[in-house]
Amino acid sequence: MEINEIKKNIQDYVKKVIQDRLEKIEVDKNMYVIEDGKNPNGDIYIKLYYGKNLYISFIPFVSSYYDTETGKRTLSATFTVKYKSDTKWYNKQYNIISCSVSEKFIFRVYNNNYTKDEFLDIYLPISKPDVANRISKELYDIGINKASIKFDTMNLRYNVYFDLIQYLQCNVQKEQDQDPIYLYKYMSLQTFMCMLKNRKIRMNSIVSMNDTSESFFLGDILCNAFDDIKRETKEHEFYEQYSNDIRNQKTIEYKNNLILCLTPLQDNSLMWKLYGDQGKGICVGFKCPLNKVRRIIYLSEKDEKLVKLRKLFMNFEKDSVYLNYPDIEKYKFITKSSQFEYESEYRYIEYCENPDFTSYGNLISFYNDYEINKFPLSLSSVHIGANMANKELNYPLLVDLIKTNLGSSVSVFKSKVDKFRV
Repeated sequence: MEINEIKKNIQDYVKKVIQDRLEKIEVDKNMYVIEDGKNPNGDIYIKLYYGKNLYISFIPFVSSYYDTETGKRTLSATFTVKYKSDTKWYNKQYNIISCSVSEKFIFRVYNNNYTKDEFLDIYLPISKPDVANRISKELYDIGINKASIKFDTMNLRYNVYFDLIQYLQCNVQKEQDQDPIYLYKYMSLQTFMCMLKNRKIRMNSIVSMNDTSESFFLGDILCNAFDDIKRETKEHEFYEQYSNDIRNQKTIEYKNNLILCLTPLQDNSLMWKLYGDQGKGICVGFKCPLNKVRRIIYLSEKDEKLVKLRKLFMNFEKDSVYLNYPDIEKYKFITKSSQFEYESEYRYIEYCENPDFTSYGNLISFYNDYEINKFPLSLSSVHIGANMANKELNYPLLVDLIKTNLGSSVSVFKSKVDKFRV
């Protein structure tokens, strides 16, 4: 048999092995694509892509020689396996792993022998039925009996699909809310004057909040969702260098989501103190369709059911089995710690393809300015802070500016709050 024919047989075999394994992948199966062909130098290859990114490449090298003792022809086959370890938010790097493959397709890596299935369990792992059954049983024990469990090959986690918020018994939207509802935004006089002058409302990126960890709150408290399990367990040296890779990557991914934070608390002393420059600023009222705003879900880290989910994750983590709750992604922008419940916050969230950027002090922020008369939330009122400086002059001028620039339909009030809780 000619060497080229042997190479082709190996190529076909490896391709079939990978295809068979891909059939067993449960999460994002359609993201994996196999390509086979020849390099310019004539070497054949099998490449596995995840999306548009090269994930693993197999390049077989076959040589033959005659054993002088037996006089028989012996074949030697080697695969160069290029396993992608890239932190795409910053760098791109590769681990090169050389694997010798016998004629019986025993893979030898770092002086260890593996069958094809054992080898693939390292690079393309799939769900283990006994582990999935154990997860299902322990979920049932804490009151979750309709979960779907699927193994995420790329991230080495068992995804647990169920209605997370229903389990935690959070009321996402109260039925008694009126539609539309009136919500308020407190700001400094300087911010309001910029809005008035430009006749635009600025929305800032979700990642540019005063609490920069806010988008990661739910994932952090439930299952360390933004930890890079794959690299921590299989590429420890790489993980040590880029331990925050997933979190950094998510920060880049989330930056285009802009928000406007609102509250139903009208002319409220605490809101004036925290966000209205101690009553020297402005409170702007909006008429908001319910389908345009999202009520914040406040969660206590001590909540009994939340603690159970966290404990479940930690129990499996001891056995190097990692869980993930995909609903985290669904609710990541509208969940906060219960320590902020006093704000009764709502959010208007808008995805912006090409936001502008600036810095506020030492914080980089992406933003976009929207014309007031085209904004989905209608400006309805303005409360002028009771402690505004030079209010004998500023108050009548502000009223005139508001009516001139925003229209007579916008009601203007003097705040009744001039003292604040400590």
